[in-house]
Amino acid sequence: MEETEEKYIKNLKKHTSRLFRALVGLLVDWDFEKSPRFLKVLGERHTRYNVILPHFNLIGLAITQVLQELLGFNFTVESEKTWKKVYLYIVELMTEDNEFSTF
Repeated sequence: MEETEEKYIKNLKKHTSRLFRALVGLLVDWDFEKSPRFLKVLGERHTRYNVILPHFNLIGLAITQVLQELLGFNFTVESEKTWKKVYLYIVELMTEDNEFSTF
């Protein structure tokens, strides 16, 4: 495996871990004052990383798939709908007032 590929995989694993820690933290300890501000700042930071709006859709699909695999039959249609609403709200908070490219 090339060094750049190894570095990419290492960075991807690190980002995935940070993403899931942030999501769990938000879901467990949601603060109606602090959490939206945190997400707005996080979204602002992601504009500097050249994240584009379609990336949020891809991440949402990937997380949904992971939840389906981990929870199996416990990830019901209703829980999937609820998760999608929560994720869309998080994305809305991250992207509002921030300039994300669509391509």
